[in-house]
Amino acid sequence: MSTEDVMVGDKKECKFHFSKLKRRQDMEKKRKIRKIEWMRQMYYAGSLAAKSTNSETLGLIHTATKGLIRSIEDGGIDSVMEWEVDEVLNWTNTLNFDE
Repeated sequence: MSTEDVMVGDKKECKFHFSKLKRRQDMEKKRKIRKIEWMRQMYYAGSLAAKSTNSETLGLIHTATKGLIRSIEDGGIDSVMEWEVDEVLNWTNTLNFDE
């Protein structure tokens, strides 16, 4: 059985580590995994798009997102840092050159 959360009945059981540092690291890893899964879902559904209409900008965004997804799939979750995921998501979702 993995160290992930387990559903028991209607309650969620999770492993409790005695070290506060380890618990914090586990929470950060779960947060990173959720962000990556969300980004992967949005990417494959075609919903991860920028607000820009410039084709060159859209090409750059598509290339950056594709590279990040590929590195995650090839090297696993630990191959990218959480800030990289945040930067790509923020960059993709907030680009708008019309303003």
